[in-house]
Amino acid sequence: MKLIEKAREFDRLDKPKEAVEVYEAVIQTAGAPLDVYVDLVALYFVCGDPGYSAAHNLSVEFLGKAETRMLELKEEVVNKFGYNSEIDFWIKYHDYILIGYEISIEEFEIVALSGDSPVPYLLSSLNTKNDEYRNKAEQAYLMSLGRETARKRYIFSILVQTFGKKRWSLVRRLIKRLSSALK
Repeated sequence: MKLIEKAREFDRLDKPKEAVEVYEAVIQTAGAPLDVYVDLVALYFVCGDPGYSAAHNLSVEFLGKAETRMLELKEEVVNKFGYNSEIDFWIKYHDYILIGYEISIEEFEIVALSGDSPVPYLLSSLNTKNDEYRNKAEQAYLMSLGRETARKRYIFSILVQTFGKKRWSLVRRLIKRLSSALK
């Protein structure tokens, strides 16, 4: 099994310590792709949640390293790939949610508009009627449906209330139409 597959398997199984260890090994290789860095930064964010860290018996040392590594990984990504809006989002979101820094929706909007990832629209879509932002957030929701990484599970947990009901409503209407057409 390749290292990336092993890291993703631990992530899918919700084994954060093991996933972090293998993700870290992956990024030490020359060809580590950007999405591995993004998944690792998001996993470090999720690990910082008090309920999650308690449920997974994550030590204070592990959590301190996670916080430090998020910032280091941001710099590594900038040096290797250039600026990445999603990594910037996870770090700002960490500071906003877990540390309690006051960060305005406008600051998150700037991050969202600075890149291609739909994930930074997570907050902007919930606080505005802007259709473009909602569409981007819905893209993030659709991306998260597999829930195979901590990153995707977290995105899903935030956006399912906004887009999940709508999606099931559309599916029910489609089934109803198909049923009527078949009669």
